[in-house]
Amino acid sequence: MVSPIATQNALDAVGSTGRWQLLIFAITSFSGFFTSFHHLGSVFLAASPHHWCKVAIGADQDVLSFNNWTSERIRDYSIPGSGDSSYDKCSYYDRNYSLAFFETNQWTMDLVAAVPLRTLPCESWTYDNSEFKSTVVTTWDLVCGKSALRSLVQAIYMGGIFFGTFVYGYVSDRYGRRTAILAAAVQFIGGPFLASISVNYWWFIAARMLTGMGSGGIFSVTFVLMTEFTGPKFRDVLGIAYQLPFALGYITLPGIAYFIRDWNTLQLVLSLLGLILLSYYWIIPESPRWLIVNGRFEEALPILRKVAKVNGKKDIDENTLVQLMSRVSKQATDGGNEEKKNKPGLKIFADLFRTRQMRKRILVSYATWASASMCYYGLSLKAPTLGFDRYLVAFLAGIIEFPSLALGCIIIRYLPRKVNFSGTFFIGGFACLLILLLPSSSAWGITTLALIGKFFITITYSIVYLYTSEMFQIGRASCRERV
Repeated sequence: MVSPIATQNALDAVGSTGRWQLLIFAITSFSGFFTSFHHLGSVFLAASPHHWCKVAIGADQDVLSFNNWTSERIRDYSIPGSGDSSYDKCSYYDRNYSLAFFETNQWTMDLVAAVPLRTLPCESWTYDNSEFKSTVVTTWDLVCGKSALRSLVQAIYMGGIFFGTFVYGYVSDRYGRRTAILAAAVQFIGGPFLASISVNYWWFIAARMLTGMGSGGIFSVTFVLMTEFTGPKFRDVLGIAYQLPFALGYITLPGIAYFIRDWNTLQLVLSLLGLILLSYYWIIPESPRWLIVNGRFEEALPILRKVAKVNGKKDIDENTLVQLMSRVSKQATDGGNEEKKNKPGLKIFADLFRTRQMRKRILVSYATWASASMCYYGLSLKAPTLGFDRYLVAFLAGIIEFPSLALGCIIIRYLPRKVNFSGTFFIGGFACLLILLLPSSSAWGITTLALIGKFFITITYSIVYLYTSEMFQIGRASCRERV
């Protein structure tokens, strides 16, 4: 069996902190630019605009239109409540609306409107189209009794990430990082395209599930590939900075959504932008660490040769590399690497629970992922709906990640991982708790505290990636802790 030290020595010989690592960092981390579109896209795709019951259906509607009634007047006459925020969204007055045509006297209209009336549940809705031409909510009426289906749009996507990180984690351990990344990229591009041509709600939901699987797979496995190429010296900083392209995509999404106000076109554009990831077929290499661990030394040799060349290791010639691989290969043969190489992936996963200490680590890892994810995505998805312009707030929530990650890169070098994780999590959580003390009308205060909370939770979330990959053997479970 090849020891981790021998594998790291082979990588150190060709350079583990040079230009090659920066190149791989740029190539792999850029996947986050595209995954952010779909992680946060439901803020715009599934937005719920102001709505109220559509009344006077059929001939009665023609009467009201013919009588030159504006939509606001129809709403005032037919819907309980007043004002955009206080109108009843799920019921309307039981009137004979065809009589409205004959009621031309304003005094008579006021008298009729003042008569107590029973209400009926909505059968269809009128939507305020001032902000969106269409969303999945307006297309399939995901309001009132069907409002839970709106929440499923994001929940099913996160469920896709759940399965995608596990499935592609297994694929990457079994068949290689490159294979898993390419398969996830195809699914990541195809899922949004299928969503954009959805003919019904459940088709859209299935496509969101596929998108989530591809998104979780490609982002996690590219992160593993980056860490396997990078030496311990800068792995912590690059592990935090890996989130920067995600933040760049975060601030780009509101700009795209601002100019594309119907969900089908927005979903299609986000899918087409992801086509750039197909370039991975030509530019992304296999992990030499994975190849060495699995005894495929001849395939690792040309990759190590390229790494040495890019890193300017002129003292590493062909003979040196061949001798290096020969020593590693001999150690693998003496140590019985065949047993390791042929060990089924699920048994490798079961190894994580074999000892008490490993069970403790993996369970704590699962708990930290769950809590950090809920806080991060809760703030990211809710902040744009707090009462201000959703495009501006989404942009600000993305901008704040840049100084957050910059601070994370600094403190990760000087403070222990537990202190970083616990400290930032506590401050972020405390800011969120303070929101409970503010009245719901205090939009500025709530938004400010939410952004402060997100600033620190972003650091927490980025540390989780790094911490779990360091806590376990890189390349074995680092994709799966994210489940």
